[in-house]
Amino acid sequence: MRKTSSTIGLIVMVTTLLAACSSPESDGRQTAQAYIQCRETLKADLQKAQDNFVGNFDPKNYQSRGAAFDAYQEQVGQCEKTYGENVGNADRRDAECRQKYVKNEAAYDAYRDAVDEGLKDDTIDVVTLFASALHAPAVLRAIRQIVPPLPSDEKLVADLSERAISEGYEDGYFSKNQ
Repeated sequence: MRKTSSTIGLIVMVTTLLAACSSPESDGRQTAQAYIQCRETLKADLQKAQDNFVGNFDPKNYQSRGAAFDAYQEQVGQCEKTYGENVGNADRRDAECRQKYVKNEAAYDAYRDAVDEGLKDDTIDVVTLFASALHAPAVLRAIRQIVPPLPSDEKLVADLSERAISEGYEDGYFSKNQ
């Protein structure tokens, strides 16, 4: 019992000390780092999705190239969902910190300046990451391995026999110039 209350007391003291020691600058740096971490995680997740798709790709598993691309897009969509959740967490942290410093204009400005300073060297562009992932050469090469099936003889005959000769044209068929 005594050990438990001592542990709880220690946790409360450490939490209070950490809360009292936080500054707008350190909170701003931590918030900026949270946003950067979101992008870095997205970049790594997209690379894993690409490596997974290409590494496990078997053309026999897909009916068409479109089906294979849809399967890959699903994996990219999962990365997008995870990224959205991570950014949501960073946004909540940012909102909590802004609320913490809203009554003190100098502290609020220091917080925002620290966030801006922390993000100024962030070179990861999310739109470019997604575009690069969807048009990754390795993925497109893998998908091109799928050979579209040839139509059956019955389908060819049905397609050709269903054409009607149109009247009103000189030779009975559509003009080559139209």
